[in-house]
Amino acid sequence: MKILIISYFYPPANFVGAERIASWVKYLPEQGIYPIVVTRFWEKDQKDLLKIENTAGTIVEKLNSAEIHRVSEKPGYRDILIKRNKASILRKMLSFIQLLCDNFVFTKSSYYPFFNKAKTILEQNPEIQHIVISGTPFHSFAIGYHLKRIFPNINWFPDYRDQWTTHPYSNSGGLLSSILYHIEKKNERKWTNNCKNFITVSENWKENISEFIHKEGYVVKNGFDFEIEKIHSKFIPQKSGSLVISYIGTLYPYQNIEDFIKVVQELILSNKRKIKLNFVGCEIIPKQKHRIEKLTKAISQHVQILPRMPKTELRDIYQESDLLLVTSFENMKGWYPVKLFDYATKGIPILLFPSDKDVLDEFIKQTKTGISILNSNSLYHFLDSIFESKYRINFEMDNYEINHYSRFSQTRILAKLFK
Repeated sequence: MKILIISYFYPPANFVGAERIASWVKYLPEQGIYPIVVTRFWEKDQKDLLKIENTAGTIVEKLNSAEIHRVSEKPGYRDILIKRNKASILRKMLSFIQLLCDNFVFTKSSYYPFFNKAKTILEQNPEIQHIVISGTPFHSFAIGYHLKRIFPNINWFPDYRDQWTTHPYSNSGGLLSSILYHIEKKNERKWTNNCKNFITVSENWKENISEFIHKEGYVVKNGFDFEIEKIHSKFIPQKSGSLVISYIGTLYPYQNIEDFIKVVQELILSNKRKIKLNFVGCEIIPKQKHRIEKLTKAISQHVQILPRMPKTELRDIYQESDLLLVTSFENMKGWYPVKLFDYATKGIPILLFPSDKDVLDEFIKQTKTGISILNSNSLYHFLDSIFESKYRINFEMDNYEINHYSRFSQTRILAKLFK
């Protein structure tokens, strides 16, 4: 069986969305499914969204178990200005114009080239009955809407890696943001009204999206791609008298990092505890990097802020870490940050603070991969006890429960939708 997957993100791009689709391409053939992927051209480990010149046109990679079609996109004037870091006002104007095209003029949309490529593939492969279109970008869902109108017998599934207009912070800006929100809210319903069902990453999001677009949803979590047998629990602390805590990935405005830093600062300044904090990749949202710098000013010599880096380069950070920090998301239910699954493969205890009393807390307790702490007083005593105890701490992970979150297991769930 052949299926078509349309995803803006795909390796070698260094984005989380690329990993999700790559795992499907890796494991779907084991379920008797031959995936054909339409994506854009990316340079190795590309970390930005700038379009890259590709004079060869569409590049097709035919493998034994899959096909990858990389659509060439010519860099526009906005890309050139961003690369040169010039004319910020003009760049914003061009971005806004493109956003209007994405919402109103499909033939001028950023995703029209993907539609054309997908249309050609469907014409050449009439046996294809199922299409998955992964968002973000959510405007790519328009591809499925228009393909269904041309090929009425196909079934297409929007893949919500995130919530779109049902996201609790999707309408938190000013007047212009509010206008765009209502436009996209209308488009979300329009573009998904002819889909078969939809896919998302948590039960809570499934319920929210289903209530909004009036379609049945299925949960296929992001998970991790690692051999369970190679995950070994590590003792903490690794070095007596010191503690290294690392936060890896994007930090959002609605994550409470203040209380954590206050507790660590008190332990360092008042109790003279030797604690090092690593923040890796928080510069993706520049304001959040400045937020951390401001909060940790009094203990700056204990804090290391590093840029986003490929997973292969994170090895040293993980090797020195005693605890891996994850925080809850205010007013958001059902959010599994991908870092949670990455953390679980390291054997290093996960520290959830403050607890979300939701899916993060449930995951950590179910898999026994760390500790979930609700308030600052409990966090203080937990961290201080590591220094006071004569014994090192070890969390005996439950590999059986962890296995449910492997990308292999999750792809088997996905495959059932097409049979």
